[in-house]
Amino acid sequence: PPPFRYEKPVGALDTLLLVLVRSWDFGFHCPAVTWHQFPRCAKGRAHWLILDELVGSDLEYDKLAEAVFVQQARNFPRHHAGVTLDCGDIAGRQKSDRGPGPMVRLASPPWSLSFRYKRCNLEPGLALIRACLQETCECGLPTLQINRRCSVLIDALAGGYHYPQPLPGKPEKDVPHKDGYYDNVADSARYAGENFFREASLDPALLREAARQTYNDSFQSAPASPWDWMHP
Repeated sequence: PPPFRYEKPVGALDTLLLVLVRSWDFGFHCPAVTWHQFPRCAKGRAHWLILDELVGSDLEYDKLAEAVFVQQARNFPRHHAGVTLDCGDIAGRQKSDRGPGPMVRLASPPWSLSFRYKRCNLEPGLALIRACLQETCECGLPTLQINRRCSVLIDALAGGYHYPQPLPGKPEKDVPHKDGYYDNVADSARYAGENFFREASLDPALLREAARQTYNDSFQSAPASPWDWMHP
């Protein structure tokens, strides 16, 4: 793929008065969570904003959730549970020898999270991110923008998450190297793309309908068009 261009997708992004999406990649040694929004521009096209990241170290699912809630309260004080959606890969629901998966556990009090999930195959998700990074919308803005505070994700996209170098006499591997660090935050972003952006780019009502059951009157002052498509 073309080299990552810092000047195109990376910048200081404002948080919009829209639904906030958290995307989780579970794992004890290096879990990762990223925060996203999916507005539509004046041309009616869906955009993908990656606003924040949390990359943990040696955290069980409950301690990870505590860290996520603390960071969200600090960086997104207007986005409480009623205007936040969670997503991930279906593997987060799978039972292991340690019991139910973290998505199942976090559905119980005191967390009471409801996850949107699907089987997020690797190559289609990577292709989606690559396409979004290269695309500039008719409105003049990049389709995918990343807040500059997402330093680990930016480093991952700039080469930290990469395909292994081919070795003489051995076939080339067609999947990126899993280093246990960059691949986790990249996977978190990929899950958000698969669970929300892919469909939001086709269906403007997706996030509005997904959030309808938990929305309340917290955001009475609706943002001006073209962002108000996210409101019920």
